Amino acid sequence: MKWSREQQQAIDGRNSNILVSAAAGSGKTAVLTARILDLMVRENLNIDQFLVFTFSRGAAKEMKERLYKNLVEGLKSATDKAYYQNQLLRINQAKITTIHSFCNEVIKEHFFLVGMDPDYRIGEERDFHQIKDEVLDEVMEKAYVLEDPGFIELVEIYGGSRGDGDLRTVILELHQKMQSLPYLENWRQRAVAKGTDRDLWLKAFHELLIEKIDKALLIHEGALRYLETIGGCQILGGFFEAEGKMIEALKEDLNPDTLVFDPEFNRLPIIKAFDPEDKATLKSIRDAYKKILLDIKTNYFDKYPLSSQMEDFSIQNGRVMNLLELIFDYHEALIRHKKKENLLEFSDLEHFSLEILREEDIRNHYKERFEYVFVDEYQDSNLIQEEIINHIARRDNLFMVGDLKQSIYRFRLAQPEIFRDKYKRYQTQNNPLNLKIDLNRNFRSARNILSFVNYIFHDFMEEDFGGIRYDDASKLYYGKGEGEEEAPPVAIDIFAIPDGSFSKEEIEVFEIASKVSDLHKEGVPYGDIVVLMRSPASYVESFNRIFNVMNIPVFLESTSEFMESLEISLMLNMLSVLDNPLQDIPLASLLRSPLYGFTDEDLFQIRNRNPGFEDYHECLFEGSFEGELLLKVSVFKEDLGYLREISRFVSLEELIWEIFTTYHFQEFFVGLTDGDQRIGNVRKLMDLAKSYEEQGSKSLSAFNRYMSVLKEKQLKIQSARLAGEDSQVVRLMSVHKSKGLEFPVVIYAGLGKTFNRQEFNDPVLFHHDWGLVSRYYDLEYKGKKTTFHRDVLVNRLKIEGAEEELRILYVALTRARDRLVLMGGVRQQHLERKMAFWQSGIHLKGIRDSDTPLDWLMYNLYTEKPVEIPDKRLRVTTRDFSEYEGLLIRRNYDTKEAFEGYLADEVLIEGKGIELPGQLPDKPRAIQAKVAVTALAHENLSHDEGVPLSRPEDFLAGRGEKSPQETGIEIHRLMEYIDEKNVRTLESFMDQVKNLQKRKILSEDLDKAFDLGRVYGFFKGPLGRRLIEAEEIFREVPFVLRDESLGGALVQGVIDLYFVEGQEVVLIDFKSDYVTEGNYNRYLEAYTRQLAYYQRAIETLTAKKVRESYVHFFRINRSIRVFPPSS
Repeated sequence: MKWSREQQQAIDGRNSNILVSAAAGSGKTAVLTARILDLMVRENLNIDQFLVFTFSRGAAKEMKERLYKNLVEGLKSATDKAYYQNQLLRINQAKITTIHSFCNEVIKEHFFLVGMDPDYRIGEERDFHQIKDEVLDEVMEKAYVLEDPGFIELVEIYGGSRGDGDLRTVILELHQKMQSLPYLENWRQRAVAKGTDRDLWLKAFHELLIEKIDKALLIHEGALRYLETIGGCQILGGFFEAEGKMIEALKEDLNPDTLVFDPEFNRLPIIKAFDPEDKATLKSIRDAYKKILLDIKTNYFDKYPLSSQMEDFSIQNGRVMNLLELIFDYHEALIRHKKKENLLEFSDLEHFSLEILREEDIRNHYKERFEYVFVDEYQDSNLIQEEIINHIARRDNLFMVGDLKQSIYRFRLAQPEIFRDKYKRYQTQNNPLNLKIDLNRNFRSARNILSFVNYIFHDFMEEDFGGIRYDDASKLYYGKGEGEEEAPPVAIDIFAIPDGSFSKEEIEVFEIASKVSDLHKEGVPYGDIVVLMRSPASYVESFNRIFNVMNIPVFLESTSEFMESLEISLMLNMLSVLDNPLQDIPLASLLRSPLYGFTDEDLFQIRNRNPGFEDYHECLFEGSFEGELLLKVSVFKEDLGYLREISRFVSLEELIWEIFTTYHFQEFFVGLTDGDQRIGNVRKLMDLAKSYEEQGSKSLSAFNRYMSVLKEKQLKIQSARLAGEDSQVVRLMSVHKSKGLEFPVVIYAGLGKTFNRQEFNDPVLFHHDWGLVSRYYDLEYKGKKTTFHRDVLVNRLKIEGAEEELRILYVALTRARDRLVLMGGVRQQHLERKMAFWQSGIHLKGIRDSDTPLDWLMYNLYTEKPVEIPDKRLRVTTRDFSEYEGLLIRRNYDTKEAFEGYLADEVLIEGKGIELPGQLPDKPRAIQAKVAVTALAHENLSHDEGVPLSRPEDFLAGRGEKSPQETGIEIHRLMEYIDEKNVRTLESFMDQVKNLQKRKILSEDLDKAFDLGRVYGFFKGPLGRRLIEAEEIFREVPFVLRDESLGGALVQGVIDLYFVEGQEVVLIDFKSDYVTEGNYNRYLEAYTRQLAYYQRAIETLTAKKVRESYVHFFRINRSIRVFPPSS
């Protein structure tokens, strides 16, 4: 590979600490890998003499794979083959790891120094919520017993209107933020000292006022520019110039001891001939800077004088120190509990390993062990990680690579200042001990995309806004070489959001879907397109619905909230009732669901017919009923009794699977939108249950409490992932998820969404440098005030937050390889005024204080800059959305309140069909609102003695292997995703299986649980060959139809597969049951009835005649025709 001069310098550099500032797409991973290999070969080092820190396990794995491939290539041409062979043997011992994994190793080797047992466990974040609550309970209870006045005061100030819940939240959140600090006690002492440093705060306040006045002056300059653009006016020009001098004088007279601040504003002159719109614009600009100055006067000099603020802050700072003491009491109690339980979380790994590394002999051991230390994604390090790195690196063996412009993990307490400070100190020449190298040649993106990015950030990202000046050293240079096809211009689509019945999210998603549709018509594959958003969560439902209606395949990388999904809510309600049936709310939820079909009238009658009972569960379990309601109640009680009985003998994972497969949950969820996703979520719930049991607790009650805590804490658990990288779907992804990736076509949407600044309203603000600051609470008058101290910190946090948003914008724009589309919506009534302000360069808040990324983009695009003007296309659109009502109308099938809406959906089939074979069983049953086809088939099978659908011992014996139900679902999923056109040989068939396993659609052990050669055998048979030649194929088709023979109940099912031959349909139902050549005929009566429902559904849905229907048994590789009956 041919390296650039800067890349070669990074590979060859010796005897220096090297900081590589690697811009987006500059090949940093390739350079890092090449440097390691170069050092190994030239200095004859072993691969396990390097310590390489990566940001994630995936990145560590990728780097090991790169090194392995390069070593294999080197072996082919090496003269010293033994050296390369030795390194290949050592590759698994290479310390290419995350910093947490390294810290874990340090603690394992020196556990006795921190009071841990060597077999400690590392828990997930979700595992600690309940533990932390219990420890805090103990700390709070102890404080209540002592009746300390300082603690009682904290409860009164921060506890909230109901108890002390808000105070508990404050303690937990502040404690979590403090975990990024290396020496907590030292930090506490500094925080106490800063809180009482009057001169420090007055100096910071003076800087804050200067910054506010500068902002007012900047807006004032906009008024002068606007006057010039409209032809000027001598009277108004003189008026505004005088006000500018007045503001300058206020700034010059300001000092930290200023006691007077008195801006004077006269009335705006009346010019009769002046255009009213121009006057209104000038007035709005003037009002903006007037407000800034008058707010300073009111807030700090008139209404709440500085002397009073200093006194109040002193009082409140004493309370904050009491709060800090309480947090440290909690911290120490939590550490004791963790040591007792032998359980650590990730932040503990960092703190304990740092404590160990402070021992000089241990520190020197690691310094001698590793010849070189590498840190990838260095811009995302925090203070404690930096301290750990400094304890194991030597004077000149540290190699750090990152990009300050891509530091976007502030919410994880990353400190980009660490990278920034080194970047400012390190030198670029004269063989310094600390060397800085810029890699700014981009090998990813098209030339016009790079020009666009450079134009936006030039003279906008600065050292004091973003952390680095975007100049010639940091801008992006085209690196792909000549001969590139001309790429489309960067598209900026701004659309109006009218008031009306549709939400902002619905309209925005429709515009995105329309853009995707246009791109696809131009020949762009769906799989090439990714939609990036800053925060996609609020758009997920609209994406699902509108993209599906517009027939655009979409995969939501963000996904909906796992805990709030319908399938998980229902499953958790069932588990709650199994554990304790005396819980009325989850009990009523289950009864009302379509799974049991109780109507509102039924629920009322359960209570109404049994007035002698106080609680609802008593009415249900001990009351008397008759008729249809009696049958429904009996079925529910029978199910509940059986499941409660087996719950004593089976694992939580098996219990969930039994509920899911036996009680029609599976059939119901498959019939809803995103059925595969819902099944995946239930499987993920099983994984959570299995993981919970592996930690030692096997109690259903404990698991229910655990899940309740997760829900209460609103802990985000990502839903199951079903799409792989090569799936032909449009992806919706957050910018953070896209970090480190690239895509042919990027649509960055949601640019009109306001920045989230909620954190500045927290009752107590945290800053790693300034400590803790709170509002002043007047306990006598029950009021609160904001002193300038809090304003100083809020301003600092706002700047840091805005810098982060600027870097997020940079990351998003640099993900695109060939094409970049930017989309944002503006309220229709504001669009014209916004466009006018963008074009004139007027920003009423100051450009850095803009509310949206769209403001930043547009202000910069309309600013003349001394750099290459990018090839771009701006389109502003408005629509009458009434014509799109069919696409945007809400259909909330996924909410608990919408079950009836689901039943009334267009898939409901009314009318008469063919006569159904088979008879209902003699056993009385409740007439349910909805019945699964498979359940009816199973009823018939239950009368055939000795013909089990599965081996019963598989369920209760504990699954060391897959259960028949699990295997059956996976085989059906295989038949859903397999590309039958490419099943030419067994090898090509298994290649598809491995690809589906890689994409997590199939489990990795499926081929061990089932002989997949039997599935391949289907495609080689006569029916399989007909399928391959079919004109159209339909898989996993859900349906609902009404059956009067079941009392008008709705019968629900999913058709495995049917295909079209000529104008008629051939239906196939796949079975993985344990059948033999001698007993399969016993199944046919039940399955004939099942296929008759499928036949009726197909003929009603498609208006095509079903020519033939088959049951295919994989176990014996036989296709049995059930219609028309075989002769």
